[in-house]
Amino acid sequence: MFTSYKRTVFLYIFLLIMALFLLFSAYAYYDYHIERQENAGREAKMTANRIVSQNDERLGSLWQYYVSMADDDAVKWMLENDIRYSDYSNYKKAYDNMGAKGIFGDYVSGFTFANFRTGWILNNKGLFRLDEAYNGNKIMSIYEEKKQDAEKSYWKYDEDGVVLESQVDRNYRITIETKGLNFIMRLPEASYNTYAVFVANISMDTWEKWIREWLQDCEDIVVLDNAGNLVYATDPELVEDCVTIQNADRHVECMKKNGRSYRVASAVSDVLDWRYYVFYDVEEGQAAIRMPVMFFAMMVLSSLVFFLLVSNLIYHPVGMLVKNVAETEEQRPVIGNELEYISGSIHSLKKDKQTLERLLHQQQGKLAELFELRLIHGEVKGEEWEAYLAGFKLRPWKYYATAVVILNLGDEEMHSMVDEDVVCLELLSQMPDSIKSKAWLPPIYDANAIFAIFGDEKEEALLSRIREFYHEMQTYTGQVSNYRILMGVSATHTNYAHIREAYRESINALTFKAVSDDGERMCHFYQASVTAWGGVEAYKRQFEDDIKMGIKAVDKKLCYKVTDAFCYYLSHAQGHESELPLYLLRYTNAILVTALEAGVNLNEVYPDGVKKIYRELLEVLEPDRERRYIKWKFIDPIIQNRLDFLENHTTSLLEAIEGLIAENNGNLSLTECAEQLGVHQTYIWKILKLERGRSFSGYVEEYKINEAKRLLLESKLTVAEIAERLNYTNAQNFIRFFSKSTGVTPGKFRKLYT
Repeated sequence: MFTSYKRTVFLYIFLLIMALFLLFSAYAYYDYHIERQENAGREAKMTANRIVSQNDERLGSLWQYYVSMADDDAVKWMLENDIRYSDYSNYKKAYDNMGAKGIFGDYVSGFTFANFRTGWILNNKGLFRLDEAYNGNKIMSIYEEKKQDAEKSYWKYDEDGVVLESQVDRNYRITIETKGLNFIMRLPEASYNTYAVFVANISMDTWEKWIREWLQDCEDIVVLDNAGNLVYATDPELVEDCVTIQNADRHVECMKKNGRSYRVASAVSDVLDWRYYVFYDVEEGQAAIRMPVMFFAMMVLSSLVFFLLVSNLIYHPVGMLVKNVAETEEQRPVIGNELEYISGSIHSLKKDKQTLERLLHQQQGKLAELFELRLIHGEVKGEEWEAYLAGFKLRPWKYYATAVVILNLGDEEMHSMVDEDVVCLELLSQMPDSIKSKAWLPPIYDANAIFAIFGDEKEEALLSRIREFYHEMQTYTGQVSNYRILMGVSATHTNYAHIREAYRESINALTFKAVSDDGERMCHFYQASVTAWGGVEAYKRQFEDDIKMGIKAVDKKLCYKVTDAFCYYLSHAQGHESELPLYLLRYTNAILVTALEAGVNLNEVYPDGVKKIYRELLEVLEPDRERRYIKWKFIDPIIQNRLDFLENHTTSLLEAIEGLIAENNGNLSLTECAEQLGVHQTYIWKILKLERGRSFSGYVEEYKINEAKRLLLESKLTVAEIAERLNYTNAQNFIRFFSKSTGVTPGKFRKLYT
């Protein structure tokens, strides 16, 4: 039932709302029809400007990238040198640059670099001769198109480009694809006499996605080039109107078509000189009022909701105060006016000291936890310190120290199966008072660890108290969760303002290993006076060089082995805490830099950015956990990305392997081949096995047999000369090898088939 004050509040609010209702309804009904037209026009114009601005910015960035790419050493090498398959590492660098190194990977669907002086073409499908190109006339026509205008770089839209299916047409690999929008640049860029051309074919699916991401459901768009030709349209029926508008050079804001009302806005691209027309459907975009009755019903409903909301908001503070007072006074019923009831209750509370003390006791646990967190962050000032001590009835001590406790989970499998938050919160909720009482304030859970502050008048007594806490906590944790703990202890401090520094010291103490006589881990005490490393240069040789070699070789086993050694050394360094994060960052930086050099797209590996990964790494606290984190977050995704890349580029790598073997007449070892191509030996062996059904040595032997047959049939070289050319130590070894493979001697083979 309504009580006296509540009824009065509701009645006055209701009368006030009803008085304003009719005026507001009439005005809103009229204003809505005008406003929706203006809003639709503004929305259409805003959408057109956004689409043009975003597309121009992205295409402009791509232009700048490729113009700067023309000065790259790898591209200059492609311009100045005749290419061989053994130059894989050189043209691989140019390949990465022309593919935008993954920075604009989703912008470009393909690229083509043609050197008319050397007769070579490098595109995203591989390396081949100009005379082998399926549609070589296309690249020639592009090169000649604006040659007389001396225009080095420009955009071109091509509707007639050839598109082949990779799984259907065997000419797919040697086809130059230019269908759609292309960025064209004649090279050398700094020379008047050009003899090469670069074409980047823009992904029209990506370009259309850039447009659609800004369109609302009630909007359509038509894009025309500067000649009035259609480039893209979400509704083909609107194209004819846009062509008419553009040809007549008219400015149109309103248009009706097929019984629908549109607001039209346009914007012109500064990069492409294309015009973008946005059509905003007013009826679909703005909820029109079909009937006055419907509008009136909506207004009544809105007014009712507003009435209830405002009334409750006004009365809510009074109602909550009445409820709290009633609970404090053991549910004494509310009689009469609420304000009079509250006034009488407050008068009673002032006289009831026990009630105030009971309320303080109910909140004391949360306030104590807040007090500890503020101490950790160094937020407690002098006057607050005295107030907190008095409020919590805490005794100030001469000496203070802090401890951080984490679970000792052991191996990687156990770490991935345990939810540490759940276990630690359970430990705190069930912790006996005998353990809690060892600490100055009850232990709390913060930043993946249990934190406690200790105090005493004597340093020896403080140390003894901390050790007792550790041993009892170790036993208690084993009983509750079957896990052991690691505990880091800070140095001793004499000022409460240093608790924040002590907290950091207790975290850093976790990196120092202390072992008892029976081999069990003890709590780790902070040490601040020794140097962690024997020298910077020694560190570089031992760890950074090894992990770089593992990443380049795509050898996960080696990377794991080096990381285990690094973290073991880190955990036994016994050094100053400021040095440990420094060398941890240097080690992980070596991994990421090597990955970039190997062509790994870090944006793809870490879509949320590497900043978050670094922050989590520095919060891990303990070397064993750092070891697991480096493997999971750095080594595993980078190795997998590199494996995927090699799988996707099998064809070009196979061509390079075969070309290199042919250039050396088969006189090439697996190690030499891997070094020249910049890949691991395992992948060369794997590719030949999968694609040719041969091991590397088997493929080389097969090549030598075929080359020997060719020389026997097509040349007048003697058997001894052929053996020398194929790098056999003497003719007898060559004869035995040839006879074993073919069943006849070289001389007899020549007689039989010539």
